[in-house]
Amino acid sequence: MRITTMVSGAAVAAGALVVTLSLSPFAPLASAASGSFTYTASDGKPRTSSAAGNNFCIALPNASGPVKNRTNADIELYSTPKCDQGSDFETIGAGETKNVPSFQGIKWVDSGDDEDEGGDDDD
Repeated sequence: MRITTMVSGAAVAAGALVVTLSLSPFAPLASAASGSFTYTASDGKPRTSSAAGNNFCIALPNASGPVKNRTNADIELYSTPKCDQGSDFETIGAGETKNVPSFQGIKWVDSGDDEDEGGDDDD
């Protein structure tokens, strides 16, 4: 009976590990930017965070700059923590730093897709 309990417990633990790894924030994203960004948190202290996947919003209530985008993708800053449509007000290009008074959310976007001057638009 004790062996059955140990096997069942091991099976449950293994299942929990699989679920935990699949839901982990460190799981690879299909189109994740690489690098980090630095900003000032609501407590006034600088924070550095890793980049997230493109079009994934991160809520950063009462954050401010300087914002250092040390990633390989542009980031958009939002006045709302859910990065609501129409609330973006600042774009910081890959490798750029800007001083921003305050923002509530941040989202990585594909850089250069809309501004590609050498496009292949042969109509």
